[in-house]
Amino acid sequence: VNARNLSYVTTEIIDDEIKNIVIEQFALELDKKVEEIDCTKHFIFELGGTSLDYCKLLIKLKAEFDIDFNFEQDSCSTVEDFCSFIAKKTKGVTQNEKIIIASTQSCGMFL
Repeated sequence: VNARNLSYVTTEIIDDEIKNIVIEQFALELDKKVEEIDCTKHFIFELGGTSLDYCKLLIKLKAEFDIDFNFEQDSCSTVEDFCSFIAKKTKGVTQNEKIIIASTQSCGMFL
């Protein structure tokens, strides 16, 4: 494991609708099928996205959820990272909530 990668375990309440939208946007930007998107894989390093793809993803998710992405303390690189960030920034979690305990890697992607 690269010393620059920080492993951590998070427990977040994630709305299934948010997760489905994020997965769909990952798939669109990466030109992949939804089934090919692993929620724990890094957008660039493991799923093959580029920095331009990442910027386009942020623009689409910003428009979809009406939130700003400011990664001064947190970074988002996986579907789970984005879902956690979006859930924290939006009005709350709806009835279809789901608890996800995930081990993810943050690779310091800041915009």
